[in-house]
Amino acid sequence: EHNKAREFVRNMENAIQAKKINELTANAGQYARLLKEHIYKEDNILYPMAERGLSDEAKSSLLKEYIEIDNRLNSHAIWLKYEILCTELEQQLNVQKEAFAKSGYETRVIHEKG
Repeated sequence: EHNKAREFVRNMENAIQAKKINELTANAGQYARLLKEHIYKEDNILYPMAERGLSDEAKSSLLKEYIEIDNRLNSHAIWLKYEILCTELEQQLNVQKEAFAKSGYETRVIHEKG
C-alpha cells in the first residue's frame, strides 16, 4: 500500500507539471481511497493489535526509535514539500477554473440543455 501511495503521489506531481487535470483528479481520487482504507486498517486492526501485544518497554523503545528516524529523515521538510505542492495545485486549479469560466462553455451547455 505504501508503494502504491507513492506511485499515486508521483503521478499527481507529473500531472501537475504536465497540466493534465484528468490524470491529476484520477490519481487524487485513487490516492484518497487508498488512504482511507489504509488508515482504517491501521486504526482498527494494526494499532489495537500492537497495543495489546507489546509490552510497555517495547512501546517505549518503538517511540524512541520513531523520534530518532523522524528527526533523521527531517519529516518537517517532507511535510513542507507537500504543503507547497498543495498550494501550487490550488493555484493552478484556480487559474484553470477561471479560464474555463471565461470560455463561456459552461453557460453554453446549460443554455443548450435548458
